[in-house]
Amino acid sequence: MRRWRLRTVLIVPWLAAGCGQGAGDPDAGHTVGTQTYRVGGTVSGYDGDGLTLSLNGGDPLGVASNGSFTFPNALVAGSTYTVSVVTQPSSSGKTCLLTNATGMVGTSDVIDVHVFCTVLTPGRFVVRGTVMNLEGSGLKLENNGNDEVAVPRDATSFAFSGSLDEGAPYDVTVLQQPAGATCKVVRGVGTVRSADVSDVSVECLPNAIVLRVGNGQLPPAPGTSAPISLQEFAHESPVALRTTVPQTSFSISYSSTDEGALSRSTDKRLLSFGAYKRSPGTEAVASSAVGAARVAVTVDVNGAMQIAAEIPEETAFTEGQVRSAVTEDGTAFWMSGDGARPATLLVPRTPNGGVWYVTTDTDGTPMRVSGVPNAVRWLGIFGGQLYVSAAPRPEAGRPPPAEPPPVDPPPVEPPPEEPSGEDYIGVNRVGTGLQATAGARVTRVAGTDGSSSGVIADEPHGFAFVNADATPALEVLYIANDTVATANSVHVQKYVFNQANGRWEHRASFLPRFPATLPPVSALGVAARRLDDGTILVYATTSANQLVSFRDDGTDSPVVTLMATAPANYRFSGVALAPVTE
Repeated sequence: MRRWRLRTVLIVPWLAAGCGQGAGDPDAGHTVGTQTYRVGGTVSGYDGDGLTLSLNGGDPLGVASNGSFTFPNALVAGSTYTVSVVTQPSSSGKTCLLTNATGMVGTSDVIDVHVFCTVLTPGRFVVRGTVMNLEGSGLKLENNGNDEVAVPRDATSFAFSGSLDEGAPYDVTVLQQPAGATCKVVRGVGTVRSADVSDVSVECLPNAIVLRVGNGQLPPAPGTSAPISLQEFAHESPVALRTTVPQTSFSISYSSTDEGALSRSTDKRLLSFGAYKRSPGTEAVASSAVGAARVAVTVDVNGAMQIAAEIPEETAFTEGQVRSAVTEDGTAFWMSGDGARPATLLVPRTPNGGVWYVTTDTDGTPMRVSGVPNAVRWLGIFGGQLYVSAAPRPEAGRPPPAEPPPVDPPPVEPPPEEPSGEDYIGVNRVGTGLQATAGARVTRVAGTDGSSSGVIADEPHGFAFVNADATPALEVLYIANDTVATANSVHVQKYVFNQANGRWEHRASFLPRFPATLPPVSALGVAARRLDDGTILVYATTSANQLVSFRDDGTDSPVVTLMATAPANYRFSGVALAPVTE
């Protein structure tokens, strides 16, 4: 029988604000699959008297009662859908209206179409509108302080069940924000005329979560570990909405910018990062904390953290750094870093860095998915494919091994060298899909200008692929490069996939800029999401301990907003979109 163990390193959930605080081989994620999904939703206010619905003009579906409904014919991912009323109820005098009736099929069943039936009194009208960019659940709207509507996840429209007389005022407000996002109402106040009010818009933007290292005291010695806290920011807000409480069960190095990647799970419910199972204040935590397991930590939507999986220090990343941990759903993790300093003539060592796979099942054996290169940086999962950034720079603060003293016996032959790290500078594909077995080939997909020596992303850390046209294919890539570009800019690079030649091509003219004169900064973490208006919202953390954002609207110089700066003796590391609820 399999034994499962819950590792409960529980953190007090979020505190309120103010309480402290992927050019190379084509990308496997580009092919749009043929997986199919069904379309459905819920019906309310219906008396069971003859309602029928249609999907994309197909055969009518009879609805027997309130509750859920699902069309029998499935649609291919990426196709559009439209649900319509074919026959209204016959005897109740009610009219059934639709919200979230149109959209594009993603990678799961559509379940948020809402049919609500009500008596439409002549001279009385309904207030309705559109919803943009909503991912999770929890959003509630209110009209005139007494008519509420709960808006489901992924909704694109809403309607209040009550009706108003012509000439009556309406005032739509956000009663409750959804998890992981901040919404505002546009055109929400007015007077009812001689028709339904239909131009109210609710615009939502994802919140950013930043991994923060430090405790506000004097910085520790290089290599010494420090506590970790997470801060959540609304778009363009300088004040953190919430901050987690640092714990003593795990930590990362304060001085190393290679550590501290933050990722959101594929199912959008969790955040994850890699750490050492050692309390803050551990000196030389990566190289001298013998027996300190390398752990994957998860954070849920409420801010509760736990060590979800771990790898013994003698198994992986020995005397080296753990830099990131990513997951689909919290049951298994891929972890990255480096391991074992180079062998000397007298002290042979076996490198055990690279990319490792580990599950939460304590009977499972960690698997080294890839060891070439031995030193990699931050991982990411996009389009069902695992990627990792890499650069050959030695970790700052880690001295090279001392030269061995002269000896009379012949020295031990060192192990053969692995391929040059130059081959992997940039963003690399790791194996095929989400490979959990050994032997994954690491192949650079982006980071050069196309020539053999034209490295562009020479110090990459975080990266984000985006399906820029709302299809499952990935077309845009952002790389956070830890080198300073030109004045008044943030060094986030943009790459666009060329379908003709199967390469990621660097957009050399793209350079996000501050609106005012500020020193140029390099970038560490980056997170991005396509919005419903076609622009791409990008969050990034910088070498100046800043959280910034910009909207990529297709121009070469998007305006950067400085959202927040870490307080003294803290540093900002990775950034991710906030988790959401179903």
